[in-house]
Amino acid sequence: MAGDGVVFVAWQHPERRGIYPVGRLLERSEAPRFEFTYIAGVREAAAAGFSPFLAFPELNAVYRSDQLFPLFQNRLMPANRPDYPEYLKRLDLPADVGPVTLLLRSGGGRATDRVELFGRPTLDRSRTVFSYEFFVRAVRHIPYAEETARSLQPGERLRCTSDWQNPSDLNAILLRTEPPALIGFLPQYIAEDLESHASTRQSLEVHVVRVNPEPAPPQHRVFCRLNAPARDGFVPFASPRYQPTASDAWALPPIADAVAT
Repeated sequence: MAGDGVVFVAWQHPERRGIYPVGRLLERSEAPRFEFTYIAGVREAAAAGFSPFLAFPELNAVYRSDQLFPLFQNRLMPANRPDYPEYLKRLDLPADVGPVTLLLRSGGGRATDRVELFGRPTLDRSRTVFSYEFFVRAVRHIPYAEETARSLQPGERLRCTSDWQNPSDLNAILLRTEPPALIGFLPQYIAEDLESHASTRQSLEVHVVRVNPEPAPPQHRVFCRLNAPARDGFVPFASPRYQPTASDAWALPPIADAVAT
């Protein structure tokens, strides 16, 4: 389970649907516990129409606090809600999950904005495999994908295939079963990041972890884990667009080793 205290913040264009990484939240054990800073991708997003968050108006500033910033706290489901235990079950998380891990797994989505949260992968014990965890995208928009999803079993492998006919995202990766039946897409931020990986698509392994039937929302229908070789000098989410705009921002901690959940 990803949980190294690093949360990337992405903004989705309201019309073109493109995903732009714009900021990052870091959590550490000592005070001040939390830091938010914009990252270089915010420049591209601003050119496409993104406006700075009201709580973080300066693109080159560092914001620090001992408490989780309201922008993120307000994206957590209250633990006293009657459906909270079912919510954690749907996200494949334990009852004692921390707020940052909960944000990462849920994506922190709200109906009032176009913000998405995501984290870095973990490394396996041998430190040779990166593991990304994610919910399959666009299940409700692909014909018969909902029906196909109902038949998926935990541990079942999904195949990655390029969506060459997608004019809005040249890096798009479709996920399908074997025999072929489309399920949905890999999250755009993962597909874009893996584009710089020297490995071929065939070396990526995606396995189903959990399928949530209705009434779970479609965006939480199929939860998966993707394994990619940790080789060729590849470092996830380390391209220039993920670098902080502030020169005095905290350094990222090492990518965490995977732990059983």
